[in-house]
Amino acid sequence: MSEPYIPYIYEFGPEKGRVILFFHGFPGSHTQSAMIEPFAEKYNLRILSIDRPGYGYSKPIPGGTLTTFMQGIERGLKLRGIEKFFLMGVSGGNPSAVTAAGYFGDRVLALGSVCGLAPYGSKGFSIEQKAAFKLVRRLPEKIVRRILVHGLNLLTVERSFQLLFKKCAEPDRLALGDEKIRIGIMESVELSRRQGPDGMVFDLKTFSAPWPVDYAKIKCKHLIWHGRQDNVLNFEMANEVHRLNPRSKLKFYTEDGHYSLPIFRAEEMLAELVN
Repeated sequence: MSEPYIPYIYEFGPEKGRVILFFHGFPGSHTQSAMIEPFAEKYNLRILSIDRPGYGYSKPIPGGTLTTFMQGIERGLKLRGIEKFFLMGVSGGNPSAVTAAGYFGDRVLALGSVCGLAPYGSKGFSIEQKAAFKLVRRLPEKIVRRILVHGLNLLTVERSFQLLFKKCAEPDRLALGDEKIRIGIMESVELSRRQGPDGMVFDLKTFSAPWPVDYAKIKCKHLIWHGRQDNVLNFEMANEVHRLNPRSKLKFYTEDGHYSLPIFRAEEMLAELVN
């Protein structure tokens, strides 16, 4: 009999600090929490950065869902004796963060959505994104995996970054032009491929499916931040997430894109979330 699933959780910050669960983007790994690591001591935060199934050091869950992922997180929190916590989801980590807010209910102190993905079918999806999600939704998991294996064999991490840089808005080029940031992002993506495409398969399947969220169960403060110049996930997605949870607070940054927002505004958003 296999052991109950628990994802890999990387911890840093004061051991007795206030707990925040951090959900990385797509594709990615727990190392993306480096954006808030410099502020852990200042705000007395014990940060738990979680690899989603198949990414980094988290085992895959064949046929897994966001609910099975939440159940794994719940086991990890129980082992650590953690009852209350904050949530922060960046980009493709937003579905996990929002689902966690509904799943854990009163245990969540506040939820932050940073340039977050909206549910499939919402406003803001490009023609290409709609087509890709529609295809993923129809295809069996093993076929999606096969396609991704082929894609990963063709595209190195370096080449992927070069293509990304060309498509970015100007604020993002400025952020990604910093060598330290570029190396950090590439290392995170490299780690995300450690087990092949399993993490991407999990994400694409759960992104294209309805999120298992009862918004009435989200009782905590919900802050949504998005850059107006985001050309990776259109700012209309922020409006959609806000519409689904009318109690949320939405803030747009007119001078920021998809990467400059979490890179340059990390402390500002973190302070607003936990204070």
